[in-house]
Amino acid sequence: VDSVATEKKTEPLTGKATNLLSAVNGVLTDIKVYRGTAVKKIGDSVSVGDVLVDGYAIFKEEKVSVNVIATATVTYFEEYKVIAECEDDALTFAEERSGKTPLANEIIKEKSAEDYFYRIKLYFNKVISAG
Repeated sequence: VDSVATEKKTEPLTGKATNLLSAVNGVLTDIKVYRGTAVKKIGDSVSVGDVLVDGYAIFKEEKVSVNVIATATVTYFEEYKVIAECEDDALTFAEERSGKTPLANEIIKEKSAEDYFYRIKLYFNKVISAG
């Protein structure tokens, strides 16, 4: 893969975040915690709203509230069912429909009552930041 599709929405850093939440369903593929405590690890499945980094630290054996500064990357997929004459046409349609360039794809050809159709999974990275 020559390029990686990453969605990144830049938010101004205020230093007032109390946690870092997952914005998508997927698999945590990277996490960097500068302040706070990671509650998920690389390879964990995550859902929308799951806490990835919580706003506390252990200081002299005591749990202390802190504002979170962290980033995480979650790999997720979008799935499309496409009736097309060939695999390439189905993939092109799914990519155009998503409006993004995928990190990777998975193509499965299936038969319905009358036709063949393609089940296309497009994989993307979502970068989430707090702080």
